Amino acid sequence: MGILSNPSIGAHEKKTKYITIINKYSNLFCFLLYLIGFGWFCALSFPQFQSNTYFSENALLPGLVLSELKMDSVNLAKTYLNELEHERTSHKSNIPYPWMQAKMKQIGLKTYIHNFTLNYPFGGGKRFEGKNIYGILRGPRIGATESIVISVPYRPPNTAHTSITASVPLILAFADFARRQKYWSKDIIFLVTDQEQLGMQAFLEAYYGEDENNILDSGTLYGKAGSIVAAINMEIQDFDVDFNSLKIEGLNGQLPNLDLHNLVVKLSHKNGIPIGYKTKMSEHPRDDVIANFFSLLSMMWTQSSGVPNGNHGLFHKYGIEALTIEAVKRETSVKNNNVHHKIMALLKIIEGISRSLNNLLERFHQSFFFYVIVSADRFISIGDYMPSVGLMSASLLIKSFLLWLIANNKNEDDEQENENKEEEDKIVIVRKSKTTIDYIKIGTIILCSHIVGVGALLITTNKFIHDYLFSMNIPTQTGIFYSIIFIIAVSLLMPKFLRLNVIDAQYLNIVLLIELGTMLLSVSMLNFSLGFFLCVFITPFAILINIQENSRRNLLKFLIRSLIHLIIHPITVLYGIICLLSYIAFNEMNFNYIVDKSFTATIDAITFAVVDSLIYGNWLFDLTFLILLPCWIMLWILNFSKPIEKKNKDKSE
Repeated sequence: MGILSNPSIGAHEKKTKYITIINKYSNLFCFLLYLIGFGWFCALSFPQFQSNTYFSENALLPGLVLSELKMDSVNLAKTYLNELEHERTSHKSNIPYPWMQAKMKQIGLKTYIHNFTLNYPFGGGKRFEGKNIYGILRGPRIGATESIVISVPYRPPNTAHTSITASVPLILAFADFARRQKYWSKDIIFLVTDQEQLGMQAFLEAYYGEDENNILDSGTLYGKAGSIVAAINMEIQDFDVDFNSLKIEGLNGQLPNLDLHNLVVKLSHKNGIPIGYKTKMSEHPRDDVIANFFSLLSMMWTQSSGVPNGNHGLFHKYGIEALTIEAVKRETSVKNNNVHHKIMALLKIIEGISRSLNNLLERFHQSFFFYVIVSADRFISIGDYMPSVGLMSASLLIKSFLLWLIANNKNEDDEQENENKEEEDKIVIVRKSKTTIDYIKIGTIILCSHIVGVGALLITTNKFIHDYLFSMNIPTQTGIFYSIIFIIAVSLLMPKFLRLNVIDAQYLNIVLLIELGTMLLSVSMLNFSLGFFLCVFITPFAILINIQENSRRNLLKFLIRSLIHLIIHPITVLYGIICLLSYIAFNEMNFNYIVDKSFTATIDAITFAVVDSLIYGNWLFDLTFLILLPCWIMLWILNFSKPIEKKNKDKSE
């Protein structure tokens, strides 16, 4: 009669029925969201989902600029190039400072030398010194309130990078032209940096008075201009230009304002030099969906690493819009090719950019800061690409909610069963439910997983540990790598001491999914490319976790599941990516050779990631050890969750 008189029984059975359906189809529903999100991204390859570039800031319109350059500037650039080539023969490893300083002073620039020092962060007390040289052209129409930077990274003859010797003569020739003009309302800084990005980082830290970095002693600038509004970095391989290639990716995936990108594109087209992003602009037709897709992936792959692909990338964290113009030299010489015309075109591009930026009355604030480039004249805005990541990461958050519903329903079923049994047997006692959740143990696992991640980060970046490894005559790369291997070994043993039953594991899984989903959404807002690739890789594994099937009785399934967990470890994934890229780039090499060299490259990549984190502030390495590694550890512990031991039911008296 108790059952017949209970009005909530029907509702409870109905709720249980719905929960059963949710439990059965939750993975299918979440995986469907994942596929829709990935399909959304693939659809962006169609021209209908792309936008043509346009100017939001009318003050930048390059059509308003009437060039005043004469042929004497072209002849001066060629003269400077011949003189610099002669100076480089006696300066094999550094900048010819006396010659460059003399030319800047001869032009009429206020010239300064900037000294900086790198204190090697990996033990041994090594110090590396460098010098930047820069000249300031003061704006005659206004005080030193704002400025523009035109920079060049100097590469000595013994460098491993592509020679860009023609860059310095070009900006010096433009400086000579600009000094004779009276319309400048902003200062122009002509900067030649030493040691590639290291010199630029030191210059910016010294310019803005940052002394927090003990590794890089940025020194003192004895001459400063106004607040920097924008910067253009030049990499001119030769005066015989084939096309201009734009580099826009900055530190941690930041991009310049799209108006600055459009300005350079328009001016390059106006002066007869083809321009594009990574390739020539007209390499594939607009409606070539496959080519568009790979063009998207090409940009996103560069952006996802968070490593700048030029000196411009370090300006972005200071709120300065910047990009690099790489003038690619012609591979085959052409008879009667008018090199003078190409030099004039390059000078006009610099003049047009400078005069357009000189027209600005306020900082860049219109147009887009978050976008993906398809080609030089087409882009995809944040409102179009974010739904793809939103759907994929939302599938994790939705699954965590569904798991919470299922787990709570089971607890209610067990409590209802206990109450009914006590009512039938008329036993008035307080009993502990079989499914009591051990919140302390779950919290301990979450805390320990993140402590291991923080420990790994501290071990690989701690100077005292590096000094000890140096005293033991252990190479830096080897010491960092095997320190990480030690941390990995510790994390693999954690399930032995922190093993959960199925119920507790389900709640830990809920926390894991929430952390992953939140992390993916946050990262994609700052660096869409990194967030997208993490979503594509992580989401399927996180969705398909099934704690209820973690029984150790089926040894084969357990071993396969454990192997998959080891394959998706961050270090294993890094090694796999390097192997794949090495095979694509050097497919003529022996496979065993590629595997062996990829292992060495992985060790070096980890070391470079530590350097980028310590010196430049790249947070990809920190993200890996503070979020991704702890999440993997929790995933590994979930793999070893044990089923609840079934107890015999109490007999009624």
